[in-house]
Order: sequence, then structure tokens, then C-alpha cells
Amino acid sequence: MIFSLFLALIFVAVWMSCIYLVYLLCKNPAIVDLAWTLSIGGVSTIYYYLGATSFISAFVYTLMIIWTLRLTILIVYRLVKYKTDGRYDELDRKWAGALALKYFIFFMAQGAAAMIMTLPLLFISHLQNRHLLDILAVVCMIVGLIGVISSDVTLQLFIAKKENKGEVCEKGLWKYSRHPNYFFEWVYWLGLFFFAVTLPGGWIAIISPITLLIAILFFTGIPAAEERSLISKKEKYVDYQKRVSSFIPLFPKK
Repeated sequence: MIFSLFLALIFVAVWMSCIYLVYLLCKNPAIVDLAWTLSIGGVSTIYYYLGATSFISAFVYTLMIIWTLRLTILIVYRLVKYKTDGRYDELDRKWAGALALKYFIFFMAQGAAAMIMTLPLLFISHLQNRHLLDILAVVCMIVGLIGVISSDVTLQLFIAKKENKGEVCEKGLWKYSRHPNYFFEWVYWLGLFFFAVTLPGGWIAIISPITLLIAILFFTGIPAAEERSLISKKEKYVDYQKRVSSFIPLFPKK
């Protein structure tokens, strides 16, 4: 397990450093999202092939590959269509004068975040025995993956229609939560923790879903998304906020 962790650390450090060099050439910091996604896929692969292969580890690895492909496709689509990201435009203005250094620290921090997020996978790669919690873990992972894919597809189809410019998406799961993609993303990673916690010392993997939840609720997730939506959709989004739950899917208020 220690060797797997060490190899993953080396991989992430080298990978994020290489992508940082790409950023210096293209000057588009949005590629860090793609780098972060692929680093998780890479770490998942390292843990799986260096671990004790079992049905559970194979099942989890398969879902992780699907997760990685899903997010990679979405990010590449956004990069091709929009070229940049409003989040990083704001950072460019805030960090003007020291972009190279601050983005290097930012890229490395994203690598550290990837290591934290994948901590449950380190334990799962050595999982051999079955446990009742495995049922809950499977349900969370499948429901989470289906929910986040459904949310992404619904939103992208809505945005693709010109007549919807400036409108609020209330189709599908977006009718019940303002951020169903974040909610089901969190449910997915919670499922990974339920697998990991059945192993000795696996409780430490709780840092993964907790870190993700804090990021979603207070930092790069919901607050940033809400701010951008209020700017682009104005009163329509204010009305949406009054009626629809921010995170957990609930029936909207009338």
C-alpha cells in the first residue's frame, strides 16, 4: 500500500508539472481541470494494478474509468467551445504580476487535491472481503454516477439551444436542485468511502468526501456558480433561488 501511494505521488507531481509547462506555452489555465481529472484516472489505475485484484476493486475501477471519461469529455467540450473559463479570468486579474508562480502553486494544489480525493481508492485496491456496507457503497456510486451524467447532459442540451440564452435550466434534476451535478458527484465519492471504511484504518478516507463537500458548499463549487448565474441571468435566477433547493434535490416551492 505504501509503495502504491508513493508511486501515485510521483506520478501526480510529474504530471501536474508537465501540464504546468503546457500552461506556460498556451496561457490557458483552464487546462488544469483536465489535468486534475486525468490525474485521478491515473492514480486509480496505479492503485488498481498494484493492489489485490478482486471483484469489488474491478467494479470500482470500471466506474472510475467511466467517471474519468465522462468528465474528460465534458471539459474538452467546454475548452473547445469556450476556450477559457470565467473562474480563471478572475484569477488572472487577481494574480496579475505573479501569474507564473501563483499558477504553479495552484497546479500543485490541484495535484494534492487529487491525492486526497483518491484516498478511498488506495484502501479499496486491497479490499478482499465482502461487507454489508458494500451494498450502500454500490448504490451510492451507481446513483451518483447516473445522477451526475444526467445532470450534465440535461444542462448541455439546454445551453445548446439559442433560445435558452439567459434562461434558467429547470429541466430534469435541475427542477429539484440548483446544483444536482454537485450533489450526485458528492454521493458518488461518498460511496467510495463506504467501501474503504470496512478496512482497517479505512476511516481516514472520510477526508475525501468531506473535502469535496467543503469545496462544493463554500469555495469553488456552489458559491462561484451562483455568482456567475446571478450575473448572467439576474432576476430569473433570484426567483430560481427562492424556489429550488441549493444542493439536496427537493420538491420546489410553489
